[in-house]
Amino acid sequence: MADASERSSLAKCSDAVADHGTFGSDEAQGLSDEEAARRLAEDGPNELDGTASESFLSILITQMKNVIFLLTLCAACVSYAMGDGVKAAVLVGIVVFVCGINAIGEYSAQDAGAELRKQMARAPVTAVRAGREAEIEVRQLVVGDIVKVHMGDMVPADMVILHSVDLQTNEAVLTGEPHEKAKSSKPGKKDDDESFKSNMLYSGTSVVSGSGKGEIVATGMHTQVGLIAKRLKSTDTTANINPLQQSINYLGQVIGGICVVIIVVATAVSFATGYQNPMDPCADDDDVCLLMSSASRGLIMAVSIIPHGLPFVVMVMLRVGSQEMAVRHAVVTRRTAVDYLGATSVICTDKTGTLTLGKMTAQAAIGLCRAPSSEEAAESHLEFYPLKGLSPNGGMFEASKLTPEARKRMDTKFCMRERRQTFAEPGLPDVSAPVGDEADELSARMARAHLVMGFLNCYGTKLARAEDSDEWFTTGNMTEAAIKVAAAKGGLWDDEAADLQANLERQLDLEVPFTSGRKMMATIHALPSDGLAAGMRFPAGTSHFAVLKGAPDRILPHLSAVLAASAEGELQAAGAEMSEEERGVVKQKNSDLAARALRSLLVAICPLDSGEMDHLRSRAGAGSAEERLQALLGSSKLCFLTLWGIFDPPRSQVPLSVQECHGAGIRVVMITGDQRETAMAIAQQCNIIEKDVDPLTRSAVCKELQTAAPVVDKSVSRSLSKQATEILDSSPMADWKRTTSADSERKKREAFYSNEETAVREPSLTRQLSIHEEKTPKSKHEPQYLPVEEIAELASRVNVWARAQPTDKVALVESLIHEGHVTAMTGDGVNDAPALKQADAGIAMGISGTAVAKNASDLILMDDDFATIVAAVREGRRIYSNT
Repeated sequence: MADASERSSLAKCSDAVADHGTFGSDEAQGLSDEEAARRLAEDGPNELDGTASESFLSILITQMKNVIFLLTLCAACVSYAMGDGVKAAVLVGIVVFVCGINAIGEYSAQDAGAELRKQMARAPVTAVRAGREAEIEVRQLVVGDIVKVHMGDMVPADMVILHSVDLQTNEAVLTGEPHEKAKSSKPGKKDDDESFKSNMLYSGTSVVSGSGKGEIVATGMHTQVGLIAKRLKSTDTTANINPLQQSINYLGQVIGGICVVIIVVATAVSFATGYQNPMDPCADDDDVCLLMSSASRGLIMAVSIIPHGLPFVVMVMLRVGSQEMAVRHAVVTRRTAVDYLGATSVICTDKTGTLTLGKMTAQAAIGLCRAPSSEEAAESHLEFYPLKGLSPNGGMFEASKLTPEARKRMDTKFCMRERRQTFAEPGLPDVSAPVGDEADELSARMARAHLVMGFLNCYGTKLARAEDSDEWFTTGNMTEAAIKVAAAKGGLWDDEAADLQANLERQLDLEVPFTSGRKMMATIHALPSDGLAAGMRFPAGTSHFAVLKGAPDRILPHLSAVLAASAEGELQAAGAEMSEEERGVVKQKNSDLAARALRSLLVAICPLDSGEMDHLRSRAGAGSAEERLQALLGSSKLCFLTLWGIFDPPRSQVPLSVQECHGAGIRVVMITGDQRETAMAIAQQCNIIEKDVDPLTRSAVCKELQTAAPVVDKSVSRSLSKQATEILDSSPMADWKRTTSADSERKKREAFYSNEETAVREPSLTRQLSIHEEKTPKSKHEPQYLPVEEIAELASRVNVWARAQPTDKVALVESLIHEGHVTAMTGDGVNDAPALKQADAGIAMGISGTAVAKNASDLILMDDDFATIVAAVREGRRIYSNT
């Protein structure tokens, strides 16, 4: 067994499990029914705990922490004592009404954990028990159970993978990133930098393709999604006083002090002068009566200056402000959000779906074509615009002609309701438009080839419009959806392309499906008798052609040809042999796309004659797909066609909104589960950081917040099979130790800031964050974090955080709040919910947001636009200043 400080990070999922004795499970036999029952009794069911909601009385007490309310109640008591029962009843009624309304609103909107438990509800799963497969209820699963998963399943618990076949999962519930992730029993090459490992399946994630078998290492609240549920448990908010209430309390203290002075002065003056009430005078020698009469007079004068209606006025103004925000597409779910927004100094925001559209979009299509009199192919760089998520309304233009001014004009003209608008203008032709446009004929032919071949290969993904709205949606693979939308911009639609698909009929039995191991796929199509397809002339004797699509690093080494243009301008498939210089050009373009945070996808075509088709047909069937693929990759006619650049584009209004935040003194911090390079590129496009800044100075990976691995309970291995234990022990261990690279980056960042003047922070021995709570044997699977002061120092400098886990977001938000910042947090996923709940103002997305995120938030953006946050802050400041 590995040393505790070097134990696999994957084992952290099982560290919380108690010592189950020496009965390890066996893959073939599984657990016996008796052993499973014993473990179930010891560990409890595989389900998330209920939320310990804050009591209504506790919330009511919080509402009563208002000096004006207390003064008003005192005034009511004085009025009652003076015989004015009606006034006393009115004053008490105001306090009860305002406090009751606010408390009811807070109490009814506090349970985000219920939605998470509802989302985690799953059908029975297939598990191995006592040597046989059986349907087991999810809540009955225990550590050591062997479970099978297939496409469409939700993973029932945290599991180490024993076997897998083309297994891919979507871990958006944990990372917020909707990308599919390949899974296998072997650790991935990049697992050192990943929060969630490639040889683990995590509870609540979904299987999007393939199948697998795994062994459970953590259940219930000890899973990674259990950490989210734990952070969603209601915390004691009785000590939390929002900025507006602080101001009102200060005003109340001032008024209270004035009242005391008035009471003392008025009583003294009245007593000294012997002032009597003509209606009820005291006896001449009755000093006690005179003193009581004088004190009563002082109390009456003091009560008269108390603003009894202020609480009601404040409540009305906040409610009106909430209505004003709703008009601006920001729905307030908790009253305190209004005044917190008005005082916000830091906005922490998720990337995907908030700053960006949350939809993969094709931005660029790069190709090469050899001119008749040239020895090297010329580059064709075409770009799509406008980029509005899944909307097919847009065009395809030569990149050199697509200026920033032209983009602004297109953004102004764009209408989401339209299926197709004309964006071409003099000097900027749309190369995807029908013939007759002024576009360069070669560029138009290249565009047609890119779009048609991409359209044919992405047959499994469909683009459609919702019947009850103007929203576009896709079914199928999200990367293919980007190409399908691009094809639609060129007029290629599934419901209108029947003739095209019939002429270029797909050969189903010869297809090579995509797998995580291949990272590519191929479709085979019949070629019309004239030898033309997608505006390309295929070599003589070609009867069919293949379209290959996949990772550039997998296909590029096998390419052997490029397109060539005839003297008449006709494109010729595999018309020239690819030179090493041309291969280098494609490789460089791929690197350029990566530097711009674009995901690249390479499409190649391969002409096939009758002999080659006979060879492929002799290997028809799913079992020979790899042989067919190798035959295609080994062809001397494998021709480079397109290098696609695909990304999730920023929302058009975000850069200006972020600039407005900076101008208003609000700092914007991005916290994302995506990789650092992508996060940096998007942050620069959104003006969160300067474009010429050194990435080390303003960005960091969230594992820098964490310290060494927790102490490992070695008895856990006795609950697992030998194979599962070996897999765990052989996995990368870097992410639970402060790696050398992380320390190096931190030193460089410290050196960069060494010359800056910074405020000296006094060390705090009492301040603690919730992430620093004392670990118990049942919480060893949780991350361990740096001290409060070190986290605060990092949080004050870094504006872009990558590879964030849900608890990392909580750590950063808590740290900013403890440093005195009023912090707003935005998000849309389950992984964002704990930070939304912890923030002063949690802001959820109304369209793409999950029910869990919405229930944890204080404000819901009905249009999912970051610009709406800025508008809400502006409205909050207006209300705050007026109040």
